[in-house]
Amino acid sequence: MTRTEFLNELEQNLNQSLDQNQIYAVLHSFADIYNHGERQGKREFEISNEIGKPKELANQIIAMWACDTLKKSPNLKNLFSAFGSLYRMSIWGPVLGFPALLFSLLLSLCVLLVVGFLSICSLAGIFSSFLSFSYVDGVLALCFLFISIFFLGVSLLLFSLFVYMVGQLFRWAGGRFQRIYARQGKKLPKIKL
Repeated sequence: MTRTEFLNELEQNLNQSLDQNQIYAVLHSFADIYNHGERQGKREFEISNEIGKPKELANQIIAMWACDTLKKSPNLKNLFSAFGSLYRMSIWGPVLGFPALLFSLLLSLCVLLVVGFLSICSLAGIFSSFLSFSYVDGVLALCFLFISIFFLGVSLLLFSLFVYMVGQLFRWAGGRFQRIYARQGKKLPKIKL
């Protein structure tokens, strides 16, 4: 495969997931590899064979950038982007990490449901405490009011803890995906924007 064919195929595979600046940086890095190889007396097809297949390299580069993005900006979109890019690279690494990811997402859903239930019950308790002042002893209604406010505070505290834990989960997933990427990938050239 010639230099032009290799770079064109690499660019086509990168166009789906990376922006133009990233693609330019990647193509520039691989053009430097070709230039270095030619200075050593190698022919283009030899350099192409040493580098590897453009599609596999594109998948590795996309996975690298997705994992770096997840590490820098942990959110659900970047988590699924990293997971998807690693899935395209190799099925075994993400499949092994999938149960942990699924468990974490289900646990997050359960925590959200509990926090939502506590919040709704607390707000209903506060509302009913105000209504019960006219029908029930004022001290008893006041006790219900304070208990409801306490549970509302607990639910807000749990929600804050949940948000912190989800952030940590995303950071953990980013690190895990980077380790999977490192095991799956070949040595890629240093690519900087």
